[in-house]
Amino acid sequence: ETLNSDPLLESITSSVGTLNPLFTAERLTYKLSIPFDSPDPTFTCIPRNENTVVTVRMPESFPVGSTVVEFHCVAQDGTEAKYVITVVREKNSEESDTSDNSEADDNTSGGKWIIAVTVSVTAVALAAIIYYLINRKGKNNVKEIK
Repeated sequence: ETLNSDPLLESITSSVGTLNPLFTAERLTYKLSIPFDSPDPTFTCIPRNENTVVTVRMPESFPVGSTVVEFHCVAQDGTEAKYVITVVREKNSEESDTSDNSEADDNTSGGKWIIAVTVSVTAVALAAIIYYLINRKGKNNVKEIK
């Protein structure tokens, strides 16, 4: 049996905004601009081969400025590809603050790695939901059953 050697994704979509440029499997870097008052984006990806393993690194939140989301894809034979999306949350246009907040301009650290064996779109969506539920700040609705 021949091992899958295609680590590329069929698609990446965002719940907020549109990737720029539009997604193509061969392009690995994108930008996503989101308004100040929009909810944090969630992402869905579909691998071209169902045996490709996708690992996603994304922050818990998307503050004003640039934040990086990474999709590390590995085919069965070890061939790798890494997609990078720079999410740029716009500043609040209603604020009159003209000071430079350089700390918020580059938020590339603090993300967590999530491993999802992408057997289907459902597996990726489920991994994203689990990640969200585990990492919500101050909203722990999980109850212990005794």
